[in-house]
Amino acid sequence: MFFFFGILPGEKVIPLEGLLACPRCGRLTRVELVVHYQRLSLFFIPLFTWGRHYFVRMSCCGAACEIDSRIGRRMERGEQTTLDGVELHFSGPTVRRCQNCGYETTEDFSFCPRCGGPL
Repeated sequence: MFFFFGILPGEKVIPLEGLLACPRCGRLTRVELVVHYQRLSLFFIPLFTWGRHYFVRMSCCGAACEIDSRIGRRMERGEQTTLDGVELHFSGPTVRRCQNCGYETTEDFSFCPRCGGPL
């Protein structure tokens, strides 16, 4: 008798309501909740899932950050559909983008070096 079983990683993408200004690039963008998990399958039938990690991903630049699992579970169940009051901590340099000309900079300027508009 043969048993076919396996442990595979999985990903589930859930779009969230509304638009948000991206903390990395400054563009107005859609946000999606991404759930990463491990799943045990027997005869290609999923038995159980463990190791869930919840991430918020921006659709403009692909920036992602991990969020608290309690908030992620509420969003996955549909109890919370927006990121109101949730602090997002992105790693790496923040890219600031001028709304007038589109110039991108990682420097801490208050005004755009190209056109002089506020950043």
